[in-house]
Amino acid sequence: MFNKKVSLFSAILLLLVGVSIGLNITKYFPSEENGELDKFEEAYYYTKKYYLDEISSEKLIEDAINGMFKNLDPHTVYIPPVDQNLIADEFAGQFGGIGIEFTIIDDTINVVTAIKGGPSEILGIQSGDRIIEIENESAIELTNRDVMMKLRGKKGEEVNITIYRPLTDEEIEYNIIRDEIALNSVDAAFMITDSIGYVRLSKFSETSSKELETAFESLLDQGMKNLLFDLRDNPGGYLYQAQEVADFFLTKDKLIVYTQGRDNSFDEEFFAEEDDKTDMIPLIVLVNEGSASASEIVAGAVQDWDRGLVVGTTTYGKGLVQRPVMLDDKSAIRLTIAKYFTPSGRAIQKDYSNKKLSYLHYNVDSLQDGENYNHTSEADTTIKVFTTKGGRKVYEKGGITPDYIVHNDSISVTTVTLLRKNLFYKYVRSHFDNNELKKSDVVFEKLNFNKFYEELKPKFLSSFYDFITYETELSEADIEKSSDEIEKLLKAYLAREIYGEEAWFRIRTYDDRQIMKSISLFDLAQSMLMNY
Repeated sequence: MFNKKVSLFSAILLLLVGVSIGLNITKYFPSEENGELDKFEEAYYYTKKYYLDEISSEKLIEDAINGMFKNLDPHTVYIPPVDQNLIADEFAGQFGGIGIEFTIIDDTINVVTAIKGGPSEILGIQSGDRIIEIENESAIELTNRDVMMKLRGKKGEEVNITIYRPLTDEEIEYNIIRDEIALNSVDAAFMITDSIGYVRLSKFSETSSKELETAFESLLDQGMKNLLFDLRDNPGGYLYQAQEVADFFLTKDKLIVYTQGRDNSFDEEFFAEEDDKTDMIPLIVLVNEGSASASEIVAGAVQDWDRGLVVGTTTYGKGLVQRPVMLDDKSAIRLTIAKYFTPSGRAIQKDYSNKKLSYLHYNVDSLQDGENYNHTSEADTTIKVFTTKGGRKVYEKGGITPDYIVHNDSISVTTVTLLRKNLFYKYVRSHFDNNELKKSDVVFEKLNFNKFYEELKPKFLSSFYDFITYETELSEADIEKSSDEIEKLLKAYLAREIYGEEAWFRIRTYDDRQIMKSISLFDLAQSMLMNY
């Protein structure tokens, strides 16, 4: 089970925990030398014993830990046991579950997809099924987190659910044996043109490098001569995975990143260890303000070695390394132990002195669209200057600033309203619930789908406008202003429901300014490779 609608929650958690590094921290043991803790113990004792209202010991301790971290950097955090389990699943790339993707509409759990080969798919659970009970208790009005906690568990354990199937108007009970469910980090991998391969990586989990190896091999077999590697909105993950991913693009012994901490045992250098088939393919890395930590390591290494072109908007600016420390109650703290630096020596971490007001907000890229190859638009005497392998100037200003600035189109308030209410999915799904449309087992083919959509479009689109007029208070004028944007999204939702997740990206690719501009820049990427 992996809920696409939980991606924002997951991304925020990953942003908070930062880059994780696998180094040991000495276990704490109380001793007489820790007399400074006496004051805290006294305060805790008196509060617990005499405070007017009864207070949970757990809450007092958790609040104290959070207070201790309050004035440190934004990524040193306390993580309660429930959240720690979810984060561990995200990083591990797999978990024990029933094998569904879900979304919540009108307080009801809707199955978006039963993952192929998973326990739910094997038992016959279908897209569009509504989960109405879990373990004989109502599943209505549960939160995303509630659903994950109830459906996830150890492999081999059983969970009982009851679904309602609109297509046949029946309730069906299932006893499902949980199994290991993969959380793929490669969202899409396909050929955009006859020679350009496209790969989108959503996070740096334990399985990312293996997933990418499989994706690259497949694209090479299909004739890939150029690679567009999409790290937009990728919040990061494991540092060692950033090393392995960058290794796909850099020749052996090239420095990828190094770390420095107050404790020099955390000082480390990471190099490319192998030569790969993708080392000498023209490369463009797509980034934006949501690309953070491990994403910035990869983009920074590519930029500093002049290995390829970085395109998009300035990245988040998170260059702190965290070490997870498990506490006895299965909660954890993630402690910042070091900064990381790109091969040229740039620190990627942006200023966090005003973390409460601005730090967790994305960078707003004030640079204009266009070529920024020599980074002259960033020139500022107050900013440290570094040079790439080829002698280009790059600046230490928080995050990675692209070599070519391309802003994507902003989304209208009208479209945001429709997305927030999940009306695209709700409308498209209703056509499958009513048996008007069916899923396809054939591979997505853009020309065939476009032909099908053009035949369906007049009635389908008109009916959607009636639907959103009924479901919202949006005016006809508001809807008309955003009609082009709305139609493109509706088409992508329909493709995903018929063909699966990758069809979404195949459709959206051609409406994406950053991708379309990148396709036109591979001659420059090729010239960079010749001098690499």
